[in-house]
Amino acid sequence: MKSVLFSVIILLSLSFQSCRDNFSVPTPASRNYQQDAAVLNEFVDINKTTHEYYINSNKRNSVLSYITNADVEELNSVNSLNLSIFKESLNQINSCSGQLAASHGVDYIVMITENEIYISQIKNDSPIELKKKQSDNG
Repeated sequence: MKSVLFSVIILLSLSFQSCRDNFSVPTPASRNYQQDAAVLNEFVDINKTTHEYYINSNKRNSVLSYITNADVEELNSVNSLNLSIFKESLNQINSCSGQLAASHGVDYIVMITENEIYISQIKNDSPIELKKKQSDNG
């Protein structure tokens, strides 16, 4: 009888011990599409030859980004599904701008990123002169 009671006490103590161990593995927080798109927008660049947008993972958005890799870490943490949706959107825009440039259906193509405005004149005989205004602060 003592051995049965002793076995029950050992089993209970082991089960209580296992309840105290927490082996939960933290899962990384997933951002929604708008949050990932905001990160991806920082890395969008313009291919001025083909009039296409692309994601430049080597782009430096600030002086601090040369010292730390915080920007690249943010880019690497973008959800792969959100990345593919974003790239598909860029492909649709690139397709439209490529068709317009090839057909000469427009006089200019204006492309804008977070920190750049690029103006490409498609028709040399355009009656409109479009230029980027230089700021008066310089």
